[in-house]
Amino acid sequence: MLRFFALFCSLISLASGSPLLNAKRILFLGDSITYNGIHLANLETYLTLAHPDPKRVLLNLGLSSETVSGLSEEGHAGGKFPRPNLHERLTRVLTLTQPDLIVACYGINCAIYQPFDQVRFRKYQEGLTKLRNEAARHDVPITFLTPWPYDSQAGNANIPSDYDSSVLRVYSDWILAQRQFGWQVVDTHQAMNDQLTMGRAKDPKFALTKDGIHFNQAGDWAASQILLNLAGAGNPPSLEAMLAPFPDGKKVHQETITRMKTQRDDWLRKTKHLRPGAPGGPSKK
Repeated sequence: MLRFFALFCSLISLASGSPLLNAKRILFLGDSITYNGIHLANLETYLTLAHPDPKRVLLNLGLSSETVSGLSEEGHAGGKFPRPNLHERLTRVLTLTQPDLIVACYGINCAIYQPFDQVRFRKYQEGLTKLRNEAARHDVPITFLTPWPYDSQAGNANIPSDYDSSVLRVYSDWILAQRQFGWQVVDTHQAMNDQLTMGRAKDPKFALTKDGIHFNQAGDWAASQILLNLAGAGNPPSLEAMLAPFPDGKKVHQETITRMKTQRDDWLRKTKHLRPGAPGGPSKK
């Protein structure tokens, strides 16, 4: 509990100078968790209601299955296609979207659900460093979110039970260590795990995911709270509490979800990628 409180305070400290309140075009990059985007819609709803700015736009260009490591396990998607690599599309995305802030979260796919391995770890380090360098080449600041956690209790028996503690925590610790070199990093991995621990102290069956990876409703809100803290929203205990001060809050929220999904798919089509089955990708074979 004390660790969570300390992390919460660090988030509030960062929020006092949060680029989320000043940026006009915020690009979110990530995998299927980002693509789903409910936590991003919750963030945009809050910004629209509490800090309206007609020039601000949140661009969700998350892509399911994607990595920054460039790795893919044998038989991914039933052997139909390998995991897409962000770097195949990154230059196109930055050139066409013209963001003035990037928020990126990668990691849970990047170790391809295998035990810790130094080669895979190095590929992840190289992929994130390359992303940061490409952002700098386009003169765009970037904030990294540490990997979303994996919950073995709710997950797949074929994935190592210590995938979170022995792989994703190591990946997260490495990103956090890059703060000494000027990287902007938020430890979403620990924040989500702390939420999970507190939830299970009350209910052993409590979960933030449907399958160990993808958020359920509780997970969507836990992820939203992290971003809302970064935007200076404090710590609203629920979506209803966040919307309560605004008479048109529910209407704006539903409109935001619909609009962001449409914009996401439009941008994926414009920027293209190599993942079949997603907007803008090649046709399924």
